Amino acid sequence: MIHGAHDPREAPGAEADVGALFLRRVQDSTRSYLKTGRAPTEWTEIFASSRCDVREFGAAGDGVTDDTDAVRRALAACQSGDPAFGGQLYFPPGQYLITDTLRITDDRVRVHGEGLYISTINFRPRSARVLFDIGKTVGILYQCSISQLSLVGFGSAQKIAIRATDTSVLTVDTLSVREWKGGGTAAPSIALQMRGRDLLTVRRVSLFADRPISIEDNPRNSIDLDQTHFQDLYLGVHGVGESAIVIAPGINLTNVVMDGTNSIVTALHGIYWNSRRGTESSLSIRFSNIRCEQGQSKEGYAVYIAHDVQSVLLENIAADPIAQGFLLHGVRCATLINCFYPGAGVGLDLDNAANHDVALINCFFQRGSSVRTAAMREVMSMHKSLVGSPQAPVAFYDNATNGTGFVTSNGVRRFSSTGKLAPGASWRVPYPLGGRGLANVQLAARDESGAMEAGTFALSESTAVRISGTARTSDANTPNALCLSVPSQSAATLTNNLGRAITWVLSMEWAAE
Repeated sequence: MIHGAHDPREAPGAEADVGALFLRRVQDSTRSYLKTGRAPTEWTEIFASSRCDVREFGAAGDGVTDDTDAVRRALAACQSGDPAFGGQLYFPPGQYLITDTLRITDDRVRVHGEGLYISTINFRPRSARVLFDIGKTVGILYQCSISQLSLVGFGSAQKIAIRATDTSVLTVDTLSVREWKGGGTAAPSIALQMRGRDLLTVRRVSLFADRPISIEDNPRNSIDLDQTHFQDLYLGVHGVGESAIVIAPGINLTNVVMDGTNSIVTALHGIYWNSRRGTESSLSIRFSNIRCEQGQSKEGYAVYIAHDVQSVLLENIAADPIAQGFLLHGVRCATLINCFYPGAGVGLDLDNAANHDVALINCFFQRGSSVRTAAMREVMSMHKSLVGSPQAPVAFYDNATNGTGFVTSNGVRRFSSTGKLAPGASWRVPYPLGGRGLANVQLAARDESGAMEAGTFALSESTAVRISGTARTSDANTPNALCLSVPSQSAATLTNNLGRAITWVLSMEWAAE
């Protein structure tokens, strides 16, 4: 049987047994292959019999007739066959008015049309509804997909275009969602609601909704989102105070990647993840190639992550100049590469005591913007490429409680530190030299009157030797001097015996055995 042709056994509206109907379609296609003797060349030909054209089940596709029941019949038919092969719910060119939920509960169901703005579903629910509700009542749903469709929202009720619950190997590809509004701030309309589990792919989509993407709790398992790939997203926000991608509190994300070319417009925040409430730690998150523009408010951030996350990569992200840049709180091992903030607000906020190990590589922060890093310590940075920029383009930050860091080059460790010392106070160099260690130290200090002292010292594991310096520098703990000594074979100690408070700077190079 040729698809699209009418079979009197499949009269629109007929109360046929969908299982028997599916079986007849398989038999017709099998006889066709046997009659022609032609081997199929495409996988889709082999399983063409599983394609359920919604028009064959009574859908008008005129944008006026309510096609909900007809599409449900087609969906039931394509879910009634062999689950090893699944079925295809096919929307030929047209506009299909749907007013209630379409539920996909079988594995390997493929929903597709002929392309964006060619096959269109107009969703006009009378009350809050989900269009495609994908997931089983019990267990994991495998290998379903939605592609080559446009979804348009109508009415003031809350609408969710796609809800995926505890799914694996789900693909959403080449999809447009437009005018997805309604429900108000407490219950915004959502284009894609993801509620678990893994191996999900979302690519080549244009989602314009109150909230384009909402990542939420998997109600059946602790795996909320794992091994998931977002690619080539165009996200627009209709809801006031809403963000393009919202990750709910307490969500556990692992191995989640966004790459390709991505654009976010008219959002408060681009990516918003705010759940620092002792939640489970997440791991290996990468957001790349994102442009944020036309933001709702100067208070929003391109990326706002306040969550316990191990290993975060932000790469090639351009923040909106009228908003803020990047906020990272609670992260460990975060890297920003080629990130760009051209505005006058907060370009970078790392001011959180739970942060550890944040690296910046070739990042740009506009003159007049600000950087918040009080809870961290700048271990290393290079020169600022723009006069007045608050941040060097290359830098490494560590948690302020971790002590002074050092850099190693060709086997030589280097570190520098600065501080203030009251009269009679001491500061201990944080790195003991150990057995047969050797160090070279440069020391300078200035007291409240502006008087300066400076010296060069050589250190071993048990001895300090003053090589040169001003008269009031000493390699022993002596009165009326700025002293650098090694007492009792411990780490070197700086002592202020000058009688006035000082500000000091110390640089040390050493080889430890």
